[in-house]
Amino acid sequence: MKKFLSILLALALTLSFVACGGGEKPATEGGEPAAEVYELKFAGSMPVDSPSSQAMERIKEYCETESEGRLKITTYPANQLGDSTLVFEDIMAGNVDMGCFFTNNSYDVRFAVNSMPYLVTSAEEAKRVYSPGSHYFTAYGELFEALDVKLLGIHGDGFVGLLYTKYPEGYEDVNTHKDLMMRMSSTDAYRIALDAMGYNSTTIAFSDLYSALQTGVCDGAIGLTPVSAESSFAELIKYWAPQKIFIDPLDYIISQQTWDSLPADLQEILQTAVTNETNAQFDNMDKLDQEALDRLVAGGTEILEYTDAEFEAYVEKVRTESWAEMAEIVGQEIIDEIKKDIE
Repeated sequence: MKKFLSILLALALTLSFVACGGGEKPATEGGEPAAEVYELKFAGSMPVDSPSSQAMERIKEYCETESEGRLKITTYPANQLGDSTLVFEDIMAGNVDMGCFFTNNSYDVRFAVNSMPYLVTSAEEAKRVYSPGSHYFTAYGELFEALDVKLLGIHGDGFVGLLYTKYPEGYEDVNTHKDLMMRMSSTDAYRIALDAMGYNSTTIAFSDLYSALQTGVCDGAIGLTPVSAESSFAELIKYWAPQKIFIDPLDYIISQQTWDSLPADLQEILQTAVTNETNAQFDNMDKLDQEALDRLVAGGTEILEYTDAEFEAYVEKVRTESWAEMAEIVGQEIIDEIKKDIE
């Protein structure tokens, strides 16, 4: 009898162990298995109050509501998990699940395609070209796939213009050499664009840009949207040229490992949440840019205007010269593919 009870006890312990592990769902009070909960880490690079960080919070809320708590997301904006280059590596490895930031070309030089000068010149074009289904989105997404990362969407943070601390003589003429030193990041596309536009350029880290503008190390800068320029350098900007050379694209990405682990219904919820936010951002991009420009003007900045003919001359010359040079970096095949979106 004692032997029989010992066997029953051992069996009970074994069943208890199996019920609590091995991927089985714990039982609810009613005896039905509880839905499995998936918890994701979502990293961002922009300040907490920026449009992209606010969008991250709305994605989190949408996913948790629509999944009835099965998909829980913790957001880490403002580089809380580290520099985006390092976080990208964590996403490749599956240590961080998601990200929203600018993708540089550290892991593949062809990522420079995200900074094609004058790829688009309006928010309407940007929404069409940078959304799923376009030739650009497909070609760009394939670069992520090779690194075990999935592209979910692209947040258009605004149109990049030129800011100055000195008046840019001849700014309206693309064929005139401007005797100013313009700061750029290490992105090749910025150097290529500035060359075609007739500017001198120097590479300066963003963290050093304020003092560089203040002390005259550079006379202006490329790489900022009205929103980012106004939030960081408003008191230094005397002139702003709305060149619309690039949009500032922040990529919503997810580790392929994480994506594959999600049930199909949660994948759909997450994709819908991102698409809703990217569409809304493109619809609001002009408004956000203009509100930031209005604040700059109120603080004393002068907006430099162009005629339609002057602007089109910039687009034609910069596209012709810079795209040929960009093809040497990203490959002519990708260039030919994304041209289909603007032809």
